[in-house]
Amino acid sequence: MIIKKEDLPINQFESLGIQKERLYQLPKDEMHALLSGYPSNMKFLIFRDNNGHTQKLNAKLSVYQTNDGTIGLKVHPYRKEIKNDMDLSQKEIERLKSGESLNKTFNKQHYLVQLDQSINELRRVKMDTIKVAGAVDSTVLTEAQKEALKAGKTISLKDSEGKVKHIKLDLTKPSGIRIESPNQKLEKSKTHDLAEQQHNKANRQQEHIRMKR
Repeated sequence: MIIKKEDLPINQFESLGIQKERLYQLPKDEMHALLSGYPSNMKFLIFRDNNGHTQKLNAKLSVYQTNDGTIGLKVHPYRKEIKNDMDLSQKEIERLKSGESLNKTFNKQHYLVQLDQSINELRRVKMDTIKVAGAVDSTVLTEAQKEALKAGKTISLKDSEGKVKHIKLDLTKPSGIRIESPNQKLEKSKTHDLAEQQHNKANRQQEHIRMKR
């Protein structure tokens, strides 16, 4: 899904305290992710619930499009436990926790499935809709490398200085990819710690978004 910036549901963002000007000033990669249907970076939300009580929430935001073309805004909250709404096996859940990707078929459609460990949410995207850039850090990718990335595999590339980097698709990042050097392990962060870091960072940046209900 690719939508135009001017088609974003501004009123819904404004109901969360995000004015149009601020929305349009999102970093380029984050805006591209949003327009493609992927979640934003973590936001720290402060809002009043239906009982008038102030609530605090770590969450990401994304937009979606219905069959009739209507575009809506979705909140992806941090969860203490993974919501297994894809009926995955425990073995598959453990593979996702370790940073692996899964190739799964739902309703005869092939999907790439990953886990967003920052909010404990399962992410999936149709494999035939995945588009891989022709180059990463100015290194041109072969067709075989592109297909490997689409399948959720990790590939290795050498930069202009001869240093090796590991590349893989990452459905949880606005850039869509994860780049690591050989001495770095794939991110296997503790969900609680990462959420706490995001929470503290949000506080420092005063990312307080007020939702009116």
